[in-house]
Amino acid sequence: MSAQTASGQGWREVYLGGSQAREDELIRGFAAAMNEIQSLVQAHQHAPVIRRGQHAKILAGITNAEFQVAADVPADLRNSFFEPGATYPATVRFSNCNGLVEPDSARDLRGLAIRVHAGESTVQDFLGTNAPASHARDPVQFMIVARAFASASFAGTLWHLLVGLGPFEMVRVLRVLNAGTSRHVSSLATEQFWSRCPIAFGTCALKYVLEPLDAIPPTGAATGDDYLRDELVDRLKQGPVRFGFRVQRFVDERSTPIEDGTVQWQSRGPEETIATLVIPRQDLTTDDSRRAAEGVDGLDFTPWNCVQGLRPIGSMNRARRWVYEASQALRGGRDAGPGPSS
Repeated sequence: MSAQTASGQGWREVYLGGSQAREDELIRGFAAAMNEIQSLVQAHQHAPVIRRGQHAKILAGITNAEFQVAADVPADLRNSFFEPGATYPATVRFSNCNGLVEPDSARDLRGLAIRVHAGESTVQDFLGTNAPASHARDPVQFMIVARAFASASFAGTLWHLLVGLGPFEMVRVLRVLNAGTSRHVSSLATEQFWSRCPIAFGTCALKYVLEPLDAIPPTGAATGDDYLRDELVDRLKQGPVRFGFRVQRFVDERSTPIEDGTVQWQSRGPEETIATLVIPRQDLTTDDSRRAAEGVDGLDFTPWNCVQGLRPIGSMNRARRWVYEASQALRGGRDAGPGPSS
């Protein structure tokens, strides 16, 4: 392995459709499609408001967490934010990943969004899902699948997938989704949450994973529509919940591709823990905690809330920038703006 690839360098980004102009055109279409999906879901569920296109159901919202940077951050990953020993206040949102609000027993993935408050008006958002790779190769596939699952019937879902993906990719996507959503989750505190999309730390391309630390699996059976929240409530009454923030470095386009979201990165060498997320012991059932959770649910998380020295990379992240903005704008009743332009 060369010194260049060992340090996470040597990567490159590729535009959808072969050019920035074509990618911008596609992303404007994705943003409009996400708004259509949000409206369809609202109609199907007779919801009183427009919800997020994804991660609609909040499981817990916490405003008193801490993001603690390790004392031994590798020299090439240090910057004004990842300064060894630094500690920042953090806001945390756990969620189910679907755009529908359903019981926790429904087949779904789970999400973790972290907002690190790095200064008076500076924030860094980290987003993770409890599956190491995406079902979609790129934003085009992601939006086809999202539109398909917003259909009112299973037959409609299959039709949209078949027309949009073709038979072989449809089967692959369904297999990946089935494997990810059929696994039972007993506790949010014992799950790993992967970034799935890469970010640049200066010149290094990385993905990150939030790994549970000292998390004991629950002993009781999970029951109830909100069992994941209930379990976390009980757990936090007993003590803190911690996650290690580990990074994986880019190696090459085969084992750690920038643009193909379906590949779980296989880094060489040990993964490096460069920070710890600490959610302190507390009671999430108090009036103050409930009000805090309502505030967290109203926040707009995006990987493009980032500090100097960190930058989301890849077409999936570039699409997320404008699709998230369009989704947020629709929920807030405001104009999303013209979107990307070349």
